[in-house]
Amino acid sequence: MSLRIKNYFPPILYNLLRKWRKKGLIWEGNYKDWETASKNSVGYDEYSILQKSALSVQEVIAGRALFERDSVAFYKEEINHPILSHLLLIAKENENKLSICDFGGALGSTFLQHRRFLGGIDFSWSVIEQKHYVDYALENIHIDHLHFYYDIASFAAKEKAQVLLLSSVLSYLPDPFDYLDQLLSCKFDYVIFDKTPVSPGNRSRLTVQHVPESIYKASYPCWFISEDKLKEKMKEYELIDEFEVLMDCNLSLPHKGFVFRRK
Repeated sequence: MSLRIKNYFPPILYNLLRKWRKKGLIWEGNYKDWETASKNSVGYDEYSILQKSALSVQEVIAGRALFERDSVAFYKEEINHPILSHLLLIAKENENKLSICDFGGALGSTFLQHRRFLGGIDFSWSVIEQKHYVDYALENIHIDHLHFYYDIASFAAKEKAQVLLLSSVLSYLPDPFDYLDQLLSCKFDYVIFDKTPVSPGNRSRLTVQHVPESIYKASYPCWFISEDKLKEKMKEYELIDEFEVLMDCNLSLPHKGFVFRRK
């Protein structure tokens, strides 16, 4: 919906109208636990999403598309300026070297989106994903600098734990803070959060997210993570940047990015 239309509607009517149109992502509810939220979700076909993502990535590999995101191929350049600028700065501060652990990075979406800007840097981009994604990637995706691992232990055994990238991933895990603790045990030098739904204060909100059928038919639990608790978890790190990410969200809750550096 355009900003022009939005300006003429009170927020409650605007949100109802958006829900009726069903063109954007929709977050609904305030559930007491993951099990209840799951019962109010229809889930998704993991393999059909992988198949659609794979087709889009092959468009990129063939040079017909620039990058893939959420299984959709993009043909026009789009830069995530906060993430790219921090990665370039980290490389500059570390003798032009960069090792990225992209947890939940699909088939290398963020890498494919920004790889042309990383020329001249000695870098390694490692994606940790679900088994069926990694199985497909190891067999079908062979691109310089891009690697795939099944878990954090496999990554840590081969790669330097320099930068942890968490882009729109923690919110879709049953216990985000437990997963974060496991990842932080690797002692990354930097941790970057991007497109993270947050709830101000010390209480998280559990919703069900509905994906428009134009992308793929699915709904699943999604946390708006307590911003205060997230920052408490990062007590061994210094917050060096914080930014709001523009998302078409029907709730009056933001999506944010944070960049932390080990103290």
